Amino acid sequence: MTGERRPMPVAQHHAHAGTGAKILILTDYYLPGYKAGGPLRTLSNMVDCLGDEYRFRMLTRDRDLGDTEPYQEILADSWIPVGKAEVRYLSPQALSLRSLRTLFQDTEHDTVYLNSFFSPAFTIKPLFLRRLGLIPRVPFIVFPRGEFFLGALSNKRLKKRAYLGLARMLKLYQGVIWQASSTSEEEQVRRWFGKQVSVVVAPEFPSVIYKAKKGPSLREKVAGHLKLVFLSRISRQKNLSGALTMLKDLRGEVQLNIYGPLEDKKYWLRCQKIIDSLPRNVQVRYWGSVTPDKVIDVIANHDLFFLPTLGE
Repeated sequence: MTGERRPMPVAQHHAHAGTGAKILILTDYYLPGYKAGGPLRTLSNMVDCLGDEYRFRMLTRDRDLGDTEPYQEILADSWIPVGKAEVRYLSPQALSLRSLRTLFQDTEHDTVYLNSFFSPAFTIKPLFLRRLGLIPRVPFIVFPRGEFFLGALSNKRLKKRAYLGLARMLKLYQGVIWQASSTSEEEQVRRWFGKQVSVVVAPEFPSVIYKAKKGPSLREKVAGHLKLVFLSRISRQKNLSGALTMLKDLRGEVQLNIYGPLEDKKYWLRCQKIIDSLPRNVQVRYWGSVTPDKVIDVIANHDLFFLPTLGE
């Protein structure tokens, strides 16, 4: 197993910011983090694409997913220009209701964009403050990012369903605008919050970096040998255990390389037991996290990208 590699600190420069509506984004993780995977990247892509038209300000944690130490060389609890956005990296003590209320009151904004449904600090607390009338009354956009699909809800099922019931009873989401990445996600939102709610179907922004980059050459498949890659967070929703179980009856030489942060360490122990039970023709290795600039090259060095997630 190789150690996890950390990217260099995010460049502290400010590209031209938009002069239009001021959008306050709340998200658990942002650049220079990378372990949260897709949601972080699509959010940075949105800022890159729309940052000349809108003014983005962002509240996020001062550390990456699973890290106990903050980012190096980044000043917490201060506004820092990052690309086409201004980002405030919040220390743990800055995530209290009182601190968040002060931030909302002191930060000029026209719209609030919540990048999750179940995030305690960056979704639930702001909506609670909104419900009590303690922060400015502006439009709220909520993007659940697949969290309503059955596969995602199966993880911590009782806790999530209890919160869903409580949120509806307290009307925490009353009057918000929902974003769905597909019509199937729209159906899930209406299933939980009613057919009358406002839902906008808007696919996530693709990476403008990868589109401009010449792709690597394709790997040549060798008969009798299958080289697979699983590249994602190690969590129940991403279904690594299911992927491993599917390999048990395969013939020929099978190699599975796993990349991604250990978000759920108990789940990883379960996966390791499955790995130990696999036949000799199936070899599995875990390589830790991979930085975004290496993702395309890693995938290109395999025959198949294998990610049987539970919610998609």
